[in-house]
Amino acid sequence: LPGRFGAAPLAGLCRFSCWGTTSRSLTMGIKRGLSSSTSQMQVQGHLLTHRPLTEVSQLMQVIDYGCGSGILGLAALLLGADHVIGVDTDPQALEASRENARRNGVEDSKLDLFLPDNEPETKADIMLANILAQPLIGLAPHLASRTRPGGDLVLSGILSNQAREVMAAYEPWFVMDEPEQREEWIRLTGRRHDR
Repeated sequence: LPGRFGAAPLAGLCRFSCWGTTSRSLTMGIKRGLSSSTSQMQVQGHLLTHRPLTEVSQLMQVIDYGCGSGILGLAALLLGADHVIGVDTDPQALEASRENARRNGVEDSKLDLFLPDNEPETKADIMLANILAQPLIGLAPHLASRTRPGGDLVLSGILSNQAREVMAAYEPWFVMDEPEQREEWIRLTGRRHDR
């Protein structure tokens, strides 16, 4: 998949630029939260160049599960998504996501943030999750139930030796693509069965 991604520190922020398979480009200022390490930022950059995000349309509902600093959901909004739901187990991550949304000119009404116990039953056109392999495996039935038939799944936070196990967890609900690797990280993508 052609695409470029760069991150550079800027006055306590990381400034992201993303160019995907279309002529659309994106630059964001993101304040790193407690859980945002440099490797996490690289993983998120890998997700940002995937087709569903670079070709997002205004009618799409996106869920960013394990939203952390909010970068993936914010990228979807800045690229044209109508609405994003961010979910995280850490209340501080939700605060960081809101702060980063405001920093990037995103209206509060475009980004709803929830702890898992309070998340709505909305179905996603694009389900994003940048979480480690074992939690991703455990979340497979839940993330599948939250993705509409024909919807896209984009997973990361996975090391190369974990890819097949994570794929197997999602295959009952998704037609999975071959893994894509950037450095030591794997991105998994799939499309929800129409049944």
